[in-house]
Amino acid sequence: MPVLILVNILLSKQGRIINVSGEFHRKGRIGFEDLEYSKNYSAFKALCQARLADILFVYELSRKLKNTMATANCLHPGFVATNIINNDPDSSLLKRILYKSISPFLKSPEEGAETVIYLASSPEVTSVSGKYFFEKKCVQSSAITYDEEIARQLWKVSELMIKVNLPKNIIYENKFINELKTK
Repeated sequence: MPVLILVNILLSKQGRIINVSGEFHRKGRIGFEDLEYSKNYSAFKALCQARLADILFVYELSRKLKNTMATANCLHPGFVATNIINNDPDSSLLKRILYKSISPFLKSPEEGAETVIYLASSPEVTSVSGKYFFEKKCVQSSAITYDEEIARQLWKVSELMIKVNLPKNIIYENKFINELKTK
């Protein structure tokens, strides 16, 4: 399935891949020795690692899409009033009360979606790729997100975990894509 989605994006006039991440990536680390947190699970640590992985993945995908019309970007939607705290198994009653008390000061889901919509539709970012956005502006992500070796390693491990290997010519040479466009 991931290959079919990527092929459709590459066949489109200007495909845009947008990944919602978040500021918790700044607290994350990629624990290659236990990516799935099968030992010492912590919902917060897993969240931080996942957000970091989101950004590393987008930056690596952007490098792989360099010679195509497709772009890949990620964003922090801001702190949005959702029900996430209710789905956190580590959430105590105190956390739930605190969350409820700050909820009125958080963004609405509609406000949180504004940067996603901007990245999906704005002509201003047609050729922008491999960037991290907040409130419709490109901002710096944490230093570790720019580590290309960690990103490459994460990409390889992810391919092994999901048992998918993207055909090299789809991304690097576009031979397959160019053949499909002429048919």
